[in-house]
Amino acid sequence: MTDGVDRPTGKTRRVELVKGVFRLKGLPLFKGLNSERLLSVSEAVTQVSFPAGQVVCTEGEEARFVYILVDGEAEALRDGHPVVSYRSGDIMGELSITEEGTHPLTVRIMADATLLRMTRYDFRELLDVVPELSMNVIAVLTDRLRDALNLLKPYSKSG
Repeated sequence: MTDGVDRPTGKTRRVELVKGVFRLKGLPLFKGLNSERLLSVSEAVTQVSFPAGQVVCTEGEEARFVYILVDGEAEALRDGHPVVSYRSGDIMGELSITEEGTHPLTVRIMADATLLRMTRYDFRELLDVVPELSMNVIAVLTDRLRDALNLLKPYSKSG
């Protein structure tokens, strides 16, 4: 799997992978994955840092990457208005997993953040290699849908 980023080799690479496994273990998206599966994930991701205020992706821009927020805070905006807040372990850019296209939202970092980034192609391949990850992604997206539905409750008609 490649995302166009040079990565360390040899002993340095092994140390980085072990650190990556421990970093992933604490994130909800990777809950229940054994060390072998976490190693596969850590081989597919690149860690990136963003300062507060920086935009990760822009509404209408080509969606090429999937991001996982390790620490920090982020928010998604539509037409400049906040619509979603992200916390540690949240996946961002997940719509690019199933379809090619553009970002429906702008994601802005609210507090200095560390993210894991991978291309949508690498993420799809990872779902084949680590099938348990698919259920975790479904659980995360179900929680997000449930949150959105709860926001709509005040607008629903009651019997």
